[in-house]
Amino acid sequence: MCCDEKTGMQVLERKAPTQPAQPGRRERREHAYSRHGTRVLINSLAVATGQLAWTMGATRKTTDFVVHLTQAYHSLPRMQCYDWVMDNLNTHGSLDVCRLVARWCQGPFEPHTLKKGRQRRAFLSDPSHRHVFHCTPKHGSWLNQAELFFGVLHRRFLARGVFPAPKTLHADWSAFYKTTMPVTLIRTAGPTRVSRSYAIRRLVGRDANNATDVPALAHVPSDLRGCSTCLDLIADRRLNLSWTYETLY
Repeated sequence: MCCDEKTGMQVLERKAPTQPAQPGRRERREHAYSRHGTRVLINSLAVATGQLAWTMGATRKTTDFVVHLTQAYHSLPRMQCYDWVMDNLNTHGSLDVCRLVARWCQGPFEPHTLKKGRQRRAFLSDPSHRHVFHCTPKHGSWLNQAELFFGVLHRRFLARGVFPAPKTLHADWSAFYKTTMPVTLIRTAGPTRVSRSYAIRRLVGRDANNATDVPALAHVPSDLRGCSTCLDLIADRRLNLSWTYETLY
């Protein structure tokens, strides 16, 4: 389960309508706009199925993240165990998140032992729990596959969108998600296919000249070896399968 936040999504309304492209003339878009605030999209991507769970709001506080985790848990397929991949944002390791995980795992919750950040991170990353949190290393957020989805979201939805109000952004995004699936999931057997040029930064599956079947950590720089848990998740070591995302432009 790859989870991330896209913050600062501007709700922009162009002061003049966009003129569509015509033969011999490209699309023309008004530069002047009215800004109606910003929104935050919190997204969870189930790597094994390609399904998404998302919440949109004005903030990304601890309460927002707990609400999102609850919604994602109930809306995505049930699993024997959950591996959550995310960055080191402080809201990801709050006491409220620990309380939620303890309730999910039906285990003891002792707040007096979770006063410090490292104690809470150790609790959330306990491999004996049904829900285990894996944090990407510093400057390694690109390992999170939710980032790929946010790139598609910006190109295909936000870049040319016109939103007179925040509720319009929410409604248009709901319609876009239901009618246009931005990524498709391709299942391939065997070890992870790793690009030589980008190391493990991007999984590829169609260009045989630029990919080779190698273990996931073979081309990882030494300073990133600590993120082996995230890479093993990408390769899905439990099922010995690799998952490749093909972006539809």
